[in-house]
Amino acid sequence: MRRKKTTVPDSGSLELKERPPRAGEVRKHLWGEAMFFSPRPMPTWAAGEGRMAAGEVLEVNETYMDIGQSNCGKAFQVQAGIGILMGGFWVFFMAAIAMGFGLQYKNYYDQSFFYYFKEIASEISPPLGYIFLIAGGIYLYAILYTTFRKSRQRPLRLNRQRREVCFFPKGRDEPAICPWEEVVAWVALSTGSTGTNLMQSITFGMALPYDNGENYWLLHQDVMLVTQAQEAWETMRRYMDEGPECWPRPMPPETRATFDDIRYRRREMFKRGTKRWFWSRQQDIGPSWLGLFWFYFWNLFCFWKFPYWVAEWDQKYSMKPMPASIDEWSAPLPEEQWTKPSPELLKEKAELEQFYREERGTIHDFYRARQAADVEAV
Repeated sequence: MRRKKTTVPDSGSLELKERPPRAGEVRKHLWGEAMFFSPRPMPTWAAGEGRMAAGEVLEVNETYMDIGQSNCGKAFQVQAGIGILMGGFWVFFMAAIAMGFGLQYKNYYDQSFFYYFKEIASEISPPLGYIFLIAGGIYLYAILYTTFRKSRQRPLRLNRQRREVCFFPKGRDEPAICPWEEVVAWVALSTGSTGTNLMQSITFGMALPYDNGENYWLLHQDVMLVTQAQEAWETMRRYMDEGPECWPRPMPPETRATFDDIRYRRREMFKRGTKRWFWSRQQDIGPSWLGLFWFYFWNLFCFWKFPYWVAEWDQKYSMKPMPASIDEWSAPLPEEQWTKPSPELLKEKAELEQFYREERGTIHDFYRARQAADVEAV
């Protein structure tokens, strides 16, 4: 998850301190509207079995769960940069060979091919050298920048036994801890203008209180669909409020062992499958002769395991250890010392789950029904 941008709602535009929201409430803001999932965290859909694999879940155990940016995709980022640079080099190299043969033929073979090739190489090498140097510098900057940016933010740590969340507000090395039931989460729909067109964006946002509730630390994640925001929220809520069968599965980091595993599975699929020259399935050229050739060609072209070595470095550099105080806070507690959910949360959650079982609508419909009931009671 990333820090908020100025184009998404903040604590001021959502009036979090002036009017504490409730789960299911829809509130207007400057760029659109937002629907809240918490405080007093509520399920956003009917309970179901199954565990979600979440790419931002770094570690899960009986005591805590870490959420942050993993190194998944780092190897591909390196492969893409190497592939483009190497591809460009070989295009110009083959073009120089073709031009060398062409000049030799044009001049009736008065000189050898290597004479013309050397002349061409001496002319195009200086400008091409600068082009490749600049392009390589840009790719190197992108690779290092993403790693350094990720290293500046430690992951969120959710402690299900204490029912608290540990985070590091921007500009502070000291951790802050807030109660889980006070975390504010929402999905926001925002509309902006490019000058000629209107564009709509969807973000999943969280506000974590600190300094005795005087300030909020805001996070947001761009999503394509509202359901993706629900999934991001349910990843955390299920861990904190449901049993182990509903906990998310962490995505393992990319390492050189990841490459070995991919290569082994490719080879086994080819050995056991029908030997075909070409076969395509779901954007994958599959266990065919061409698929196996392309796998080895592409990875050799991109320096074999080097991209995965960079991914390992990224993981080690960006995953800073937690302070000793948080390690102590993260230690398991005897079950009798676990913090229990508040009676208000349990009561409202039971009512919402009954609302879902009766198929009466969404969490927003539940909020409206409660509002109507409160008005009638008055």
